[in-house]
Amino acid sequence: MNNKFDWARFCNVIAKDFRSMWTLFGSTMLILALLPTMAWLLAVVFSSETVIAPGVRVLEICLVAAFASLMAPSRMYRTMNLRNEGIYYAMLPASKLEKYLSMLVYCFIVCPLLVYVGGMVVDMLLTVLPFGPYYEPIWKSTVGFPFPTGTSDMTIDSTGLSFGSWAVVLYLTSFLCSASIFLFTATLFRRHKVLYTFLWMWLIDFVLVLVGVPLISSFFRGVDWENAAQWIEDRVEGITEEQLKNWVCGIATGINAVVAVLFSYFAWYRLKKMAY
Repeated sequence: MNNKFDWARFCNVIAKDFRSMWTLFGSTMLILALLPTMAWLLAVVFSSETVIAPGVRVLEICLVAAFASLMAPSRMYRTMNLRNEGIYYAMLPASKLEKYLSMLVYCFIVCPLLVYVGGMVVDMLLTVLPFGPYYEPIWKSTVGFPFPTGTSDMTIDSTGLSFGSWAVVLYLTSFLCSASIFLFTATLFRRHKVLYTFLWMWLIDFVLVLVGVPLISSFFRGVDWENAAQWIEDRVEGITEEQLKNWVCGIATGINAVVAVLFSYFAWYRLKKMAY
């Protein structure tokens, strides 16, 4: 089979994945889109005076949309790394690159976007009801709409430093970082892909803390903290809060981007070398 990218074949793979998406992942996406309404339902049942701010609802919908990207690889492409069941995926009349790019489109864009739009539509329908905790339309969110921009609520408590447009960049790069990790682990684990990924991430984090804390403590033992504090103060003198924000957010964005690219490549490498 010709392994070069062919647009017609790629469109066929996109169409095939779109048809199978509703069977494999449709019900889960519907549940995720409805998940933010649990807070609405609880408020209706237990407290008639509760008000859920539009900013909170925007964040809830963004979170469930991001979670959809974590679940999409394990639901839509569950058999891609299974020796027997994966034969069907391997024999699709398309190159591995075309199938992988279609996977990226659905895991990173289509599935989370559908959950996001569904959550917004449900929120708007609940807002027009004469009862419930949704008193303001969601587009009046103080943290930004349609994505959180940190215009007023997302601030650092001690300084009042607003993230502004950096909030969108950080959210999107964090989203891609997490989605790429779960895409890669979906090529590793054969069952319970999402659950095992969370467990392994927790275990790795636990080991890093267990090993890292003593190492850091021993490394900084005997440090002259008074001179060190003066050294830091001399170098940050004159740096504005805006510059500090740009440095911190820029570094975080760069790390997220590097992790996203690395794990996306690892997933592609795994699929390219997959033996069925």
